[in-house]
Amino acid sequence: MTFAMLMISILSCMLIFLICITIQNSYALYFGHDIPIVTNLGNSSILSIQIAATEKGDVYLTWVNNNNIYFTSSHNNGDKFSPPILLGDNNTSSSLSSSSSLPQIAATEKGDVYLTWVNNNNIYFTSSHNNGDKFSPPIL
Repeated sequence: MTFAMLMISILSCMLIFLICITIQNSYALYFGHDIPIVTNLGNSSILSIQIAATEKGDVYLTWVNNNNIYFTSSHNNGDKFSPPILLGDNNTSSSLSSSSSLPQIAATEKGDVYLTWVNNNNIYFTSSHNNGDKFSPPIL
């Protein structure tokens, strides 16, 4: 093999290597498109956002907004989310008074969703066994 052929082979390998690195890095820069979950919040304050996801593509979110616990879900890998729901209401559940905080969420492949949060120094728990469509009344 001549020196010229050796140099062409080395340069070709370097060029292929650089192209592979560039392609690999370009995929790492794109995570997906932004999806607004909640819009037009006015003067509200969103805190403590938590997420749980399953391998089959279910995504569950919970957060605190103006001291209330909210929940939403997606069953298509996060492409579209259901309208947010308030977990209980201030008239029927003492757990959602003026100081709910620190929500935590867990989910299973078969559609069970478990939520816990703190309110007035108490820990509350609720669960859903139908992919978050309906939750049990919060228990202390």
